[in-house]
Amino acid sequence: MKSNSHNINPEQLVFLGTCSDPEIANIAEKSGRKFSYKRCCKLIKEQFPELHYDLALELYNPWEEKTSLIKHKGRRYLCFVHSQIDHVFYIDDGNFKIYK
Repeated sequence: MKSNSHNINPEQLVFLGTCSDPEIANIAEKSGRKFSYKRCCKLIKEQFPELHYDLALELYNPWEEKTSLIKHKGRRYLCFVHSQIDHVFYIDDGNFKIYK
């Protein structure tokens, strides 16, 4: 059975921003593979506790099924939707290069 975690460590997440930035929105619009919302929340809580608290990620989220792992221009991104806003994280493989 394939793991849905895709071997992502919290330290690999780099928060890029939200879909209010047109370039980040371009990434968020891509279709990706479904990713566990619970796993996403756990990663965010470990790496970005203040964001986890600010978004109250322990509460119900009607958009949780839109959480996805996206490949764009050879890089991997984690995208989750909260309050109809896409939040995008770059998954740093050790050779961080900005998304542009």
